[in-house]
Amino acid sequence: MNIEKFSPKRAELVTLATNCKNLKIKGIDDTAGYNAVDKARKDLKAARVEIQKAGKSLRSEALAFQKKVIDMEKELVALVEPVEQELEEKLAKIDHEKEMIARKERLPERREKLETVQATATDEELLEMDDQQFQIFFYDKKDEFIAAEKKKAEDEAAKLAEEKAKIEEEKKAVQEQQEKLEKEKEALEDAKKKIAEEEAEREADAEAIKKKEEEDEKERKRLEDINIAKEKEEAERQKELLGKRKVYKDWLAKNNYNKEEFIIQSFQDNTVFVMYKKVDELTI
Repeated sequence: MNIEKFSPKRAELVTLATNCKNLKIKGIDDTAGYNAVDKARKDLKAARVEIQKAGKSLRSEALAFQKKVIDMEKELVALVEPVEQELEEKLAKIDHEKEMIARKERLPERREKLETVQATATDEELLEMDDQQFQIFFYDKKDEFIAAEKKKAEDEAAKLAEEKAKIEEEKKAVQEQQEKLEKEKEALEDAKKKIAEEEAEREADAEAIKKKEEEDEKERKRLEDINIAKEKEEAERQKELLGKRKVYKDWLAKNNYNKEEFIIQSFQDNTVFVMYKKVDELTI
């Protein structure tokens, strides 16, 4: 039970932590800085894991020795873990900035899609959503839009039914009036003239109602065709995107890509990708 079995030693850990502590990433385009921080984080993690493995082995040798091992373990881990966590936070910050830039680039597309269902959202609300959350939000708004359009159509149908019922009532009243006029021969001609005028007016109203029904049906069909066309366009776009993603993944697999050995750069609006391989590294 020798507590000096810990490897690496304290001096090595202090040096490792000191060398890593002040690493910085200048921005989302600082690939070298990002990779350096990522490598340093992995080195710190490897050192921490090695310390913890050594600590576990020593603790198993004796209960009396266990406390000393735990204390030493905590002390040594404390030398590297804060720096490791700090580097993780730096990486996470850059990853978050990249994601926010990507979401900002998709804002016009998202707004255009929401306009198809007459929905709105602030930039802040849209930026808070990942792609899955936005899809859920969009389909919720789409359901609301369809429900509102359905209610509007039902209200218009109810109004037309009410107008038709009113016309039927008017027809009945005219018929009763005609029967009455037949009994009043003295005013028969005047009554006939009045009835003819009223009938013409009703026919004009009926024609107007029929024309409105036809226009409403054409508008409903037009809106339905627009929605179907847009949904089809969106499905085609998604299909194309999935195809490109598969081609990209197959390309990575074909070249045995891993981020430790390779760097990928994109050109021409992310339609051309070039993979560079790390050749060698020398530390002096």
